Amino acid sequence: MTLGTKEPYRMFTSRAEYRLLLREDNADQRLSPLAKKLGLINENRWAKFNKKMEDIQKEKERLRNHKVSLKQLNEISGKQTVKSNINITALEALKRPEVSYEEMCKVLGIEPAKEEVAIDVITDKKYSGYIERQKKEIKKIKKNENALIPEQINFNDIEGLSNESKQKLSAVSPRTLAHAQRIPGLTPAAISLLLVHIKKREHLKNNAL
Repeated sequence: MTLGTKEPYRMFTSRAEYRLLLREDNADQRLSPLAKKLGLINENRWAKFNKKMEDIQKEKERLRNHKVSLKQLNEISGKQTVKSNINITALEALKRPEVSYEEMCKVLGIEPAKEEVAIDVITDKKYSGYIERQKKEIKKIKKNENALIPEQINFNDIEGLSNESKQKLSAVSPRTLAHAQRIPGLTPAAISLLLVHIKKREHLKNNAL
């Protein structure tokens, strides 16, 4: 996390960049490899972590190998929510908010995985679309972090930017996108809007030549 705060006792998850990737339920997946590298966890704990990750992948693969029909989806949800004639994998079915993992296992006649494994599989799939979008956003901003911000830019002209973000940008007057990212309290959404504005200015300038 790079965003700071003037009030250190007020640390909220909303202060973290890309908080969909910084969830408490995936803390072990994010931090265990780093902890192992730094020698902070023993071999027994590392083996347990690897076993859990292996079990998660096995469960995902198992669900990929089971097909769910229209009739089964309606049976799982308990209502006629699906009207099209579809046949998808059980893993893809988990994306649907009305689909319960436990009910799906019952309908398919399979044993559910251990709770900690099931929770990770369910969460990963339900959030997969949002997480993928966030990863693309990170990649786009990383690619453009050296983009120069015009000296004469008026941050108040940026559409969709909150007044707080406009004030922070105006006070600091960052020269690059990377510099703007380090401004305390400036969100990834604000950085994206700033990048769009810069690109739009460049496009208009090039067309005017």
